[in-house]
Amino acid sequence: MNLREWALSQGIHPQTAYKWYRAGTLPVPARIVGQLILVGDLESQPSVSKP
Repeated sequence: MNLREWALSQGIHPQTAYKWYRAGTLPVPARIVGQLILVGDLESQPSVSKP
């Protein structure tokens, strides 16, 4: 789930979530993939490999 979707589902303004991410205080694991910031249980998501 991207950071904006996560923030809205939690009742948090997306700008606040981005601020928390940049400060390193986001309460869930997150990482940048391309231009998206993905949050949630990143270890259980299947990886996509391109041939």
